[in-house]
This record gives sequence, C-alpha cells and structure tokens, in this order.
Amino acid sequence: MKINESAVVSLIIPVYNVEDYLDECIESAVQQTYENLEIILVDDGSTDKSGRICDEWSAKDDRVKVIHHKNKGASAARNKGLKMATGKYVQFVDADDVIDSQMVEKMFVECEEQGADIACCRYDAFSESLSDVFYQEPKVYIKSNNVNQIADQVFNITTTSVCNKMFRKALLQENKLMFNEKLVRGEDLLFTHQALSLAKKVCVVNEFLYHYRASVATSTMHQVDPESQTTFRALQLLKNFLNENVLYDKFKESFIKRVFDTILFDYAGHDKLFIECYSDIRAFVLNLDEDMKKPRSDFVGANSGRWSYNDVMRIIKNEQPIDYYVRKAKEQTKTIAEQQEYIDRLSKINNDLKNEANQLRSPGIKASTKQLLRSIKNRINRQ
Repeated sequence: MKINESAVVSLIIPVYNVEDYLDECIESAVQQTYENLEIILVDDGSTDKSGRICDEWSAKDDRVKVIHHKNKGASAARNKGLKMATGKYVQFVDADDVIDSQMVEKMFVECEEQGADIACCRYDAFSESLSDVFYQEPKVYIKSNNVNQIADQVFNITTTSVCNKMFRKALLQENKLMFNEKLVRGEDLLFTHQALSLAKKVCVVNEFLYHYRASVATSTMHQVDPESQTTFRALQLLKNFLNENVLYDKFKESFIKRVFDTILFDYAGHDKLFIECYSDIRAFVLNLDEDMKKPRSDFVGANSGRWSYNDVMRIIKNEQPIDYYVRKAKEQTKTIAEQQEYIDRLSKINNDLKNEANQLRSPGIKASTKQLLRSIKNRINRQ
C-alpha cells in the first residue's frame, strides 16, 4: 500500500503534576523523525509548574497545542485530546514516560504498508533514567494481521496499555470509542480491547519504542467511585461491550485468557483486594463458558509468579476466600509451631548435654574425650 507521507499523526499527552519529567517527555515527542505531527498537551488542572512548561513548549514549536482544564483524570484528558485531534492516526503518551525518536515513523509506516487499524510496539520499563531498564516486554508473534484469523489471541498479543499503540482515528470515530471516565483502573484495558475487537487488521513492530517510567504515579489522578478502582470492573464492561456488539463468541477464547491474566496479575498477592472483590469475581468467572473451567496452561498469567490457573479455580469453585486464607494461615501457624517445637527440642538437648558434660568433668569422675563424645552422640540419636 502506498504511504501517505503528508498524513498527520496526533500525539495526545495528558499532564498532571509531572514538572520533574515533563520536559523529557515532550522533547522526545518533538524530536520524532516523522515530523508531520500535532502534539496535544492536556493540562489536567496541574498545581505545579506543569501547565507553564506546556505553554513554553507551545511557544517554541507550533506543532504543540495546549489545553488547560479542570482536573478530571486521565480518561477525561485523553477524551479532550481525541476531540481536538486532526491526525489520521492517534497515539497516547503518559507525561512521565519517554518515546523512542523513531516510534511514530516506524509505527506509521507499518500501519500504512499493512493497511492496519492498530499498530503495537514493545515497551520497556525503567526507574529514573533510560539506562536503568529493569523490564522488557517479550517479543510478540502473530500468525496473521487479519483480526478474524487471530481472534483467539488478539487480546493477548500485547499489553493492555494504550501507550504502546497507534490507532487509526477513523476506527475510533466510526465506533464512537472514548475512554470511560468513571474508571480509575482498567480504562486502558477497556479502550484497547474494544478497539482490537473492532479492528480489521493489526500489526506489530517488535522493537522497544515506548519507555515506561515505573517510579512515578499515574500522570493524572482524581477521585472516582471506589468500585471502579479495580481492573475487574473493566472486564465486566468489556464483556458487556462484546455481547452488545455480537462479538463475544468470536473473541471468547482470547477474552477468557485476558480475564485470567488480569486476575492473576492484579489480585495475586493482594489478599485484601481479592477478598473484597471475591463475590463479583466468582460470579463473573462461573458465568463464563465451560471452556473457562478446563485446566489450561495458557490461562496462567505471564505476569504472576504466585498463583496458577488451578489455584484461582480452586478458590472460586470450592472455597470462600476467608476460608481459604484462614486455612493458609493455620497451615503457616502449624509450620511455625513445628519449627518452634523443634527449636525447643534442640534447646533441651543442648542444656542436657551441657549438664552431662559438666558432670563428666566434675571431680571424681574420670571421663575421656571419647566417652564424652559417645555420650553426646547417643543423646542426639535418641531424639
């Protein structure tokens, strides 16, 4: 397919109180090798110098556009940027992250050549500087760019984040896709998977083009309904969306894998959260298709080292979460009790041996070293 090199790509960057990192982020955007950009900075009611930094960049580069509005959160800021975007393609960047100088160009070319609605790249995670990378997303393999041919895996080929992706804007407009502003967690998951389910073609650039700064909180924050603070709510909304659009059967296998990966990643190790959400999770999982109840190795979350598919299903099918954790606590207590009993027994042996040694060394008792060692050995063997 012929590449339209005049096409505009819109970069949407929600900004909230990230003055220490904002310059680095914007600089990585304006230095893209693909220059036909509009960079939309949405200042989400920042109370630090972030808003002023946005204005300074707008004065230096006419591709940079700034919106200042009241703090409403990342989703509202992204939606504001979407409404303003004029590009053929749209990308989202968090204001504390950094993008590779060729990210836009490589993903744009791939979309144009493949006729794709969505392009995905790999990401890595760093702490304070780009030299401190501690995680790299695994290489992605897909058997086809045609979503119909990879419906069983399309939700699992990439992270749920929107930031390592390029979206054809027409796909979003035609389907009226926007971010759910009531979610504080899982908003990316919902948006990404809605878009993937509606796309005809997706493509992958197997390069680390997006650099995620893991040491900073989310780029925009505000208060919402506490119920929406679990990613699980996004899964419920995604299932509703798939059913409403008669897409659930098509993407069922991929959706089920995503459910388990999310449960394993978000809830394993978060005992209190799992207990609080248990009733909803249990009802949701048990209402899924029979396929969900089959022990499947590919349902094991790649991000979790604590729980397996079978662990989750055992808790969901056979035990209430409180019972599960009480039993685990009792097992741990039993282990500790056994350890303490062993320690007490060793202490008694030690004291007995000391007394016996003192007796053997006492006046009137002539005991050789061999006799002492033999006595100690016999005492240990009797325990």
